[in-house]
Amino acid sequence: DIPVKINTTANKYNINDLLNIAKYISSLETKQWGWSIFQWWSQRSTDRLFEEMFVENDIFMDAIDEVKRKFPDLNIRAGTVEDRSLSYFHINTDNTVENFFDGLEIGTTIIGDLDTQSVEEIVNSPLLRADSAKFSSWLEEPAGTTKNQ
Repeated sequence: DIPVKINTTANKYNINDLLNIAKYISSLETKQWGWSIFQWWSQRSTDRLFEEMFVENDIFMDAIDEVKRKFPDLNIRAGTVEDRSLSYFHINTDNTVENFFDGLEIGTTIIGDLDTQSVEEIVNSPLLRADSAKFSSWLEEPAGTTKNQ
C-alpha cells in the first residue's frame, strides 16, 4: 500500500458532507492513510467571505465528534483555527517569514528573513517561544473570559 494523507478544509458548504466523505474514505482499499480536517480560516478574507465560509467552533467540533463516533477506525486529526494559530509559517515573496496568530483576530509577526538568516536561526528565534513578550499579550486572557468564548 502507498500511504495517503487526505486534507479537508471544513466550511459552511461542506460541513454537512463530512460523514459522506468519511464513508467514501472508509471504502478505500488502502488503510495506510490519515485524514486531517481543518476548520476554514479567514486569513485576510473579506467580511462577506467570512460570513459565507466560516463554521463556528462548536459546529465544527460537533461534526468532527460525529464522524469520529460513526467511523472510529478512521485516522482523523482535527484542527481548529486556534489549534493552528502560531503553529505554521508563511514565506512571503520578499523572503520574509511570518506567523499567523490569534485565530479570528488575524495578525502576523515577521519572525525572520531568509535573505539574511538560516532556517535554523528563524525556527530557533526567541520570538517563537510562548513566553516571548511578543506573544504574551495574545496568550493572556482578559479577566472573566476564556479562550473559547
